[in-house]
Amino acid sequence: MSFDVTALNPFRNASLGGENAIANLGEGDKIVKKNDYHGALGKIFRSGATKAANNAVRTELLRSLGNAFGLSGMSEAGGKTVFSGAFMDKLERLLGPAFKRDDFGVGADGVVKSGKPLTQRRISAIVKQAQLVSQGAFDYGVYTTKLAHANEVLAKLPGFKEELKDRLALAGKLVEFLHNDLETMIDNNLEYDPEYAKIDDNPRFSREFVFNYRDEKGRQQSEPFDPDRCIEQVRSRLQTQFGVPMHICENILGTGRNAKPSDLTNPREQITAYVRKAVTNYVETALGTFFAAEKAGKLEDFSRSLGHDICLEAKTESLANYRLMNLPLENVEQEDGGPEGVPGNPQVAAPAVIPVATHDKDQALDQCIGREITALVAEDPDIERWDQVADRVKANLVGSIRPIDVPVKTGEFEDDDGNKVPTYKFEPLLDNEGRPVVREITAEDIDRLGEAVMSTIFNG
Repeated sequence: MSFDVTALNPFRNASLGGENAIANLGEGDKIVKKNDYHGALGKIFRSGATKAANNAVRTELLRSLGNAFGLSGMSEAGGKTVFSGAFMDKLERLLGPAFKRDDFGVGADGVVKSGKPLTQRRISAIVKQAQLVSQGAFDYGVYTTKLAHANEVLAKLPGFKEELKDRLALAGKLVEFLHNDLETMIDNNLEYDPEYAKIDDNPRFSREFVFNYRDEKGRQQSEPFDPDRCIEQVRSRLQTQFGVPMHICENILGTGRNAKPSDLTNPREQITAYVRKAVTNYVETALGTFFAAEKAGKLEDFSRSLGHDICLEAKTESLANYRLMNLPLENVEQEDGGPEGVPGNPQVAAPAVIPVATHDKDQALDQCIGREITALVAEDPDIERWDQVADRVKANLVGSIRPIDVPVKTGEFEDDDGNKVPTYKFEPLLDNEGRPVVREITAEDIDRLGEAVMSTIFNG
């Protein structure tokens, strides 16, 4: 389920001056302080106008939560905002005890009418829980909230937690990188002079971009971005910055083949896109698995399961594998009416079984298709053609949100039977601003990639 934290900004940014401060709607739906909550005694003096004001701010909070999680079930009727029972059920499942559903007084007519005050304490608890369960585009505030909570929980655990502590520390380091460094990691070189470069190859002036990184003491450093060794340049510097290696060369093209700088059509964008994907994937997997283990009461088992994986990608995979094999899938309905994992079927609970393939929303579509195909071939070795798996791959992927990429033919070779076999690389689909496109997968997306992925799996 996607999450748009900006829909909660009026409440997330509310600062009413104390936990017992009561929220009201101000001008432009700004959340302002009305007065302080005085417990049950205050109910005696609560006028009709006060109750209406309390209902109004509670209605706005429900509307904001619905927009943040993209929930259906909100409508307008008779000048009032109405919330369906299913809408309230979804929020209650998502937010748990922090929600305090009964305090909203939403009855059969779908209208908020409890008249109860909404305090800063309750706003903070609900907004925090919404952020903890959220899955969406990177937001620094959301992820610092998640990390703070995880570290609070970690501090209370007994002495089995060293590897888990290291995993969360790495997640914290990567969150700061995403917030502070990623977008300027490969930046325009302000000293670049194309005319001067024609007569002097001094990298300071002849390189179009600079590579910015942090040294072992966390100090910001900069050097010319070298198109002839850019993959190794970025890999080695980020290994020092993160404290773990990354396999950029092996994974950036998504073909299973090691990439050379000359294989990249747009090194700046492609390297940045891969680093963004790998780093975000780790952060979301680490925190998501931590919270799932906490909810299942399995943090000790989770911590003890962690090995000393070396590279960032391996650390991510081990976290994802633990979650897949040991933690229950969440049964949260999606907006097509069906539970997550069972699109379009509201009668079927989310499966308590292991899916045939493992991938997540930060893996490029060609890799997701590849894992689906690999899992199917493992079950049925007679599979040889794309049309034998296409429908099943579509059933598993269409509607999921993934980074979209496209196949690019790089050449061809002759197999043992004399057939011409094309070779491919896979490049991110970019929007008008040069950023990778992340959206719901369509059947057309899969058809565009399927044959190329199948060929790459079988032919290398």
